[in-house]
Amino acid sequence: AMMADQYSRVAALHHALDQGAETDAELAELKRHAHEQQITTFAAGLTLALGRRPDPELVDGLQAIASPATYLHLIRMAGWSQEQYRQWLGQTLLQLVAHLPEESA
Repeated sequence: AMMADQYSRVAALHHALDQGAETDAELAELKRHAHEQQITTFAAGLTLALGRRPDPELVDGLQAIASPATYLHLIRMAGWSQEQYRQWLGQTLLQLVAHLPEESA
């Protein structure tokens, strides 16, 4: 729910940064830094939820599903409501994380 609320305020800014970063080196660096921060924050949240450090591939994949670009696509292009997105994201992430194999000791 928190991500859905956050994206309602900042997803368009992420999109603008993506567009600008294609032709401006400073914006490209800002985008890279913002992405690193997002991944670090997302990984920390997953570590708390899983009780262990997640594989980098899992972090990348789940972050892609929960990205501002996905939010914009579903809200703007598919016509989803904020509540519909919020419920879908929560259910999707929960289903994916629930089916992770236990880490071997």
